[in-house]
Amino acid sequence: MSLSLPTKSRRPQRRWLHFTLAAACYAGISCSDGAVGAGPEADTSGRLYNRVVAPTLTVQTGLSVQSVTPESRPFGLYVPLGYNPAEQWPLVVMLHGYGGSGEGTALDFRQYAESAGIVLVAPNSRAPTWDRLLNADAEYGIDIAHIDAVLKWAFQRIAVDPARISMSGFSDGATYSILIGLKNGDLFSRVAAFTPCANVPSNRLGMPLVFISHGIHDLVLPIDDCSRFTVPALRERGYEVEFVEYPSEQGNGHFVTADVLQQGMDWMAGR
Repeated sequence: MSLSLPTKSRRPQRRWLHFTLAAACYAGISCSDGAVGAGPEADTSGRLYNRVVAPTLTVQTGLSVQSVTPESRPFGLYVPLGYNPAEQWPLVVMLHGYGGSGEGTALDFRQYAESAGIVLVAPNSRAPTWDRLLNADAEYGIDIAHIDAVLKWAFQRIAVDPARISMSGFSDGATYSILIGLKNGDLFSRVAAFTPCANVPSNRLGMPLVFISHGIHDLVLPIDDCSRFTVPALRERGYEVEFVEYPSEQGNGHFVTADVLQQGMDWMAGR
């Protein structure tokens, strides 16, 4: 069994963008991602501001689609059936790939979250992919504000362990999770990227643990251009990285196998 999310024909162009940005940063060329501290409503730095609080509201277990307000974008939510608000639970922000959705991601990942004992929130990007990945000149902002609002919603309702909050995703979501996770290492203790193609952002905070997995036969985001480039760059900067390569001969090779996905989820749960 494997998990495969939608991909689009624009992938060769996106692969070039990811690799070019990564190569520039790794070579020491300036690749600033915005000024830190611009404020939560006009922030282009990729910073998230909401933090764990004692929940005052409740949440139902299982799979659901939620929204912060009736007018806001929906997001997927999975709360394990054994959830007990008297205990603190690991929380994962799971980001979809290009053309995917938060609702679909929560549906696809729910069994792995249930097995690992993780609460899963899956936001939606406004465009088919995440703001900073739209083009080389794009800034953070629109999607960051949405993710921050989803986190506030979750913290108000779920008993979250502040030491076990992770950022994760698949494909474009994995790329974005590395960019955002490393910028918010004071919030995320772990970053799990399933098939990313990311540069190491120049503005970083904290030293979260990193898990990266990649299919060795991926034709959409080739491993040599992506993870085999990113992992050494992260380790050179002092990050502890667990890197998993796996066979992916079927189709275009752009998928995550069930065992690797479960391995990553268990890792985010602190197991």
